[in-house]
Amino acid sequence: MKTISTAVLLLMLSSATVAQPAPVEQTPQATRQDVVSPEAIVSAFLSSGSGPAGPRDFARMRSLFAPAARVITIRRSKTEPAVAVGRSIDQYIEEAREYLASNGNYERLVKKWVEQYANLAHVFCAFEARKSPKGEVTYRGVGSFQLLWDGGRWWILTAYWQGERAGESLPARYRR
Repeated sequence: MKTISTAVLLLMLSSATVAQPAPVEQTPQATRQDVVSPEAIVSAFLSSGSGPAGPRDFARMRSLFAPAARVITIRRSKTEPAVAVGRSIDQYIEEAREYLASNGNYERLVKKWVEQYANLAHVFCAFEARKSPKGEVTYRGVGSFQLLWDGGRWWILTAYWQGERAGESLPARYRR
């Protein structure tokens, strides 16, 4: 009887473990050069999602974000009001994974402005993307990154952007 009770208890415990949600991945250790300055961390974010079709360095991307950080995209149709779609870095990675596995995506900063006071920094930037390193620009936009200096490194708290669309070209001051 004791053996049956133990087996039932073990079965119940193993079932409870399976039913638990998967834990959020731990933040990987960032490399020093990726987090040494506001400019470096924003460049590292764009770099980590850039490359030929295939897997990306999502561990590197994840290492740039503070716990509870948000990735926000402004989305709009021609007839609807703008909507800010916010998600965690893990949610953003899951959304991007399939697209990036099938598509080349080479992103780079075109222009940036950095405002900093003590442990707070804001990087406002214009960026562009291509499907191949020397290909035609397929996507442009403006991004806003809010950053925290913790005394040892920079962290992204919020990455927020809006892409250019037909009828709303980026002003010349954002393009060079």
